[in-house]
Amino acid sequence: MTRIMTPGGRPLGLIILAGGDGRRMRADKARLPLPGGKTLIEHVIAQSERFFSQVLISVTRDSGLDFLPFEKIEDAVPDQGPMRGLHTALSSARCRSNFVIACDIPEIRIPFVRAMVKASAGFSVTVAVQADGRPEPLFGVYSLSTLPHMEYLLERKKFSLLDLFPLCPTRYVPLDGPGWLRNLNTREEYRRFIQDVKKP
Repeated sequence: MTRIMTPGGRPLGLIILAGGDGRRMRADKARLPLPGGKTLIEHVIAQSERFFSQVLISVTRDSGLDFLPFEKIEDAVPDQGPMRGLHTALSSARCRSNFVIACDIPEIRIPFVRAMVKASAGFSVTVAVQADGRPEPLFGVYSLSTLPHMEYLLERKKFSLLDLFPLCPTRYVPLDGPGWLRNLNTREEYRRFIQDVKKP
């Protein structure tokens, strides 16, 4: 039986960031085709949406994602990166805490997500950390309490989510294994993922 995540007895939302311009990919990453006929964002949604109380998709204008049956939240100000998209989506969220993922992270381990959600109690931000110590800002739990801190940074033209973490209680959770959490940023990374999907 599928169990919706409810940290502290409260419903948890899901925010998928799909507003990037895909410059290195030279394509709209959310709509990249995968074997079987799904797009990349549909692949992400299929793995995750049933575990969350609400699904919001952060988009830019004319995103071409009208075929998705979820609420789309358009960036309040364009071209200010993922923090602006996340701020706008969080401002529309009905859940106090939301799991945030970029649409170009193709594989999700739900048991690890549950562990992150459990670890997020008492923190405004909880993010995954790679083996080399690099945090993954677009794979984590964000509370609505981060909104004033994001506004502070955006007003000062600071658009990196890494600048947010020193401003609010942040927990870093090491990945539970190497290699599975990856971003598809380039055509080569996309090609390698397609090859992996096709393997028997």
